[in-house]
Amino acid sequence: MNILLIGSSGQLGLEFLSIDGVDKLNIQSPDSTDLDITSQANLEYFFEMIKPDIVLNFSAYTDVEKAESESIKANNINNLSLEPIVKLCNDFNSLFIHISTDYVFGGLGKGPYIESSQTSPLNSYGRSKAAGEKTIIGNSKSAIIIRTASLYGLYRRNFFKKFVSKLQKDKTIDAISDHSISITYSYDLALFIYNLIINYIKKRTDNFYKGVNILHIVNKGYTNWFEIGKVIADELNKNTIQSSIFTANEIKSNNWVSLASRPDDSRLKLSNINHLFDMPHWESSLRRACKKFLKNNKYD
Repeated sequence: MNILLIGSSGQLGLEFLSIDGVDKLNIQSPDSTDLDITSQANLEYFFEMIKPDIVLNFSAYTDVEKAESESIKANNINNLSLEPIVKLCNDFNSLFIHISTDYVFGGLGKGPYIESSQTSPLNSYGRSKAAGEKTIIGNSKSAIIIRTASLYGLYRRNFFKKFVSKLQKDKTIDAISDHSISITYSYDLALFIYNLIINYIKKRTDNFYKGVNILHIVNKGYTNWFEIGKVIADELNKNTIQSSIFTANEIKSNNWVSLASRPDDSRLKLSNINHLFDMPHWESSLRRACKKFLKNNKYD
């Protein structure tokens, strides 16, 4: 079974390629310098060459702040680039697995949001991702949209590495307590996607793989940035040989300056996926990531 991975050099792509067993899959993962998702001719070339049974789209514009001033670029990557990919997936009978976000919500109601909740993005990034979902839903024969939230891990830039760096530098960090969120360890999401692929290889005729399905894949439980900061500070206190004490300070969102509007509540209700993978609780995964990071001291 041939697999085309788009976005192999990003956080999730690097994490996915590191999963045990992935190397036994027939994955083609061209670099972004070779595969330009905004070029129809370029996409056609790779589809003709690979003839993929599965297309993984881990490529995205993810800078929430910068998207406010680069809304056209964000929409080009997160929405307009998807229509030719979906059409090619239809032509080649490929399953399309696409990553979306909790930020498609926030303008209406409160979380935890379920798969069928009405999207209501508050910022340019969220609007571009919500538009991308509509493009897939309106055109795809076989697709799975995976909404995730606050993705973090040891690869590339993310909130986790920013928190660790800030704490190691200043010994303290201010973190918001009045935004309710879900978070996702990239290793856990990558492992789920690997199990999803294995399941598809075995059961590709299942109705689940026909049409478009939406999944919410996040770590179990809900949290806020202050609780996250406390856990990371605690792990630094336990696992670094220093006399300094690391602390997190609670602040409210009205004391935090942001160009982009952020939802007060963007929690996602984890989809029923126990037959594929048991997602760990957010705190256990965050502590696991801290220990691994401090052991490897891996900055990218």
